[in-house]
Amino acid sequence: MTTLSTSLAIAPASHALSLTYSSQFGSFGTADGQFEIPQGIALDSSSNIFVVDANNNRIQKFDSSRGFQSTFGTFGSGNGQFSEPQGIALDSSGNIFVVERGNDRIQKFDSSGGFLATFGTGAGSGNGQFNNPVGIALDSIGNIFVSDTDNNRIQKFDSSGVFQSTFGTSGSGNGQFSFPSGIALDSIGNIFVTDFGNSRIQKFDSSGAFLAAFGDGAGAGDGQFDAPRGIALDSTGNIYVADSSNNRVQVFDSSGSYLTQIGTFGTGNGEFSQLSFLAVQNNKLWLNRCFGEVKKGESPTKHSAELFPSSWHYEQTQRSPNTKVTFLEKYHDEDVTKSAKATKSLPWY
Repeated sequence: MTTLSTSLAIAPASHALSLTYSSQFGSFGTADGQFEIPQGIALDSSSNIFVVDANNNRIQKFDSSRGFQSTFGTFGSGNGQFSEPQGIALDSSGNIFVVERGNDRIQKFDSSGGFLATFGTGAGSGNGQFNNPVGIALDSIGNIFVSDTDNNRIQKFDSSGVFQSTFGTSGSGNGQFSFPSGIALDSIGNIFVTDFGNSRIQKFDSSGAFLAAFGDGAGAGDGQFDAPRGIALDSTGNIYVADSSNNRVQVFDSSGSYLTQIGTFGTGNGEFSQLSFLAVQNNKLWLNRCFGEVKKGESPTKHSAELFPSSWHYEQTQRSPNTKVTFLEKYHDEDVTKSAKATKSLPWY
């Protein structure tokens, strides 16, 4: 597959944002700069780009011009190894935190990818334990928030990985979750969580107290969601949500009012299928995406892309029109297949 270059620009309007496609990079494979199921994405203060290359069980680093710089990680359960890495976040010193769904833990690395520490006391539902964690975000003082997806809760740790608190239970009421996935914080520490199974976004204060929810029911209309996954905020508080099964990104203001959206189903520039994580920096939105039908024993092509001026990096899996897609996941050491619009028992790989 060839590397593509495209663009999406976002310019403020009186009541909304206009979006223009910008560029993309990467191709399917295992070589440097190639991806197999890219997942989380994060940028450091120099706009270096870190991409979770999930099926290759590694993290890849690119410079601000999207040139390949380095990679770290191999498959396994040892220090510095990965099994189904998902979300990624950086602290103010450039240290890298990676969520591992397969190993039910968080690993911390320095800015060069050198292993520093790990936390998560094994698979389970106790404090500090995880059951298929997916998302991660840090606040301004380095506290770490993790979406403990199959335990339907958010766990908070200090900057050293020591458990602090937890909030959330299984359900559809205020403050309850059905497979929480993405997580992001605003400038005052409010916490936004994509409630994957309930097709909504919930907002909490910095202590985990419920504040609000938005998402006008499950559906495809403006402000509605179908399996929302990634979430990110820009410097003005606008909220960007990867509405994965609707194959679009929706944008809301800081109070949760709908502003605009981008994306349709397809394989062209600015078209999506099963969006995942995203990140915002310096008026650019970044996501990861991949194209092609996914079947057992096969993989799609995948690319990273840039949109601006509201910095996004996006991840997604795309399929050919009029084809059924089956995703192959490893879940508790079992291979599980599911169709693209089937049960939401787990967030997309």
